[in-house]
Amino acid sequence: ATRVLIGGCSAGGRGALYNLDHACERVRLFARKATGGAERAPPRCEGLVDAGWWSEGEPTAAQRAQGVPSLEEVAEAAVACYGPAAAPRELPLAFGKPTAVARSPSDSVCGECSALAANPSHCLLGPTCAQHTRTHYFLAQSQYDSFAGGFALGTAPPHGAGTLGRAPAGWEDGSVLAERAREQRVAYSGEWRQAWAAAQRSGEGLSGVFATTCYSHCLSTSGAWFRATAGGRTAADVFESWLDSGSELAIDDCSDGIAGGLECSRNCPYQPIDQPCACDVRTSPASTKEAEKQCGDGSCCASTLGAGR
Repeated sequence: ATRVLIGGCSAGGRGALYNLDHACERVRLFARKATGGAERAPPRCEGLVDAGWWSEGEPTAAQRAQGVPSLEEVAEAAVACYGPAAAPRELPLAFGKPTAVARSPSDSVCGECSALAANPSHCLLGPTCAQHTRTHYFLAQSQYDSFAGGFALGTAPPHGAGTLGRAPAGWEDGSVLAERAREQRVAYSGEWRQAWAAAQRSGEGLSGVFATTCYSHCLSTSGAWFRATAGGRTAADVFESWLDSGSELAIDDCSDGIAGGLECSRNCPYQPIDQPCACDVRTSPASTKEAEKQCGDGSCCASTLGAGR
């Protein structure tokens, strides 16, 4: 093989990210063994992390009252349970009898992270992990990730597939839930931009990002990989370009309403909607008059429905 891609979605995406440096180091070792030590260019080894980025974030008071922890606290519990240092890893059976190998810096979570980070549990969170991962990888994740959002908020934002309808109680514009959903989107996109920019300077780590404003989790396991867009391009298009160029950044930059207005992702499996009604002409041919007719009271965000969209 001349190229190896290690990836997964959700927990599989986190597993790929946490072990990426170690796995790619082993790929290169195995390649040398397979060629009998002959001088050949090592395989190109990279990662695909789909919906595997965890961040800090405080659950709502309602979630706290039910005993729901933050993802940071889940990471702390995991490290307390399993320890920051794992036992020496073994070579797979395919290369003979399993034999413990000498530990190297890449043997810890996210490269050298658990050995160097001030707080090893933060190595399980995307921003800290990205600082220590040397292998190039591509991240695909929604700014309204349904797992992370549901975990922190306890309820889904109002969402649909190009339909019109009122926001459910508690999600009115300016509500705690609406503001927290916006905060989550801004925090995620900011972390990805920062990690991507650092990778451009260092030549290591997170070198490709595709981030929609869909309400979803795991794009690569469904047809949405070929349909949902960020900046007018699908995940499949951006990923293919990244495989060639080694650097891609496609993050929808939206600002108004929960959904973020008309310049956001198209063809989402589910799309967070604006307040007080959904005005999603991105996936629906509804005109302003049709939208007002369906709402019936003139409150369907006519000002945000652009002509000809």
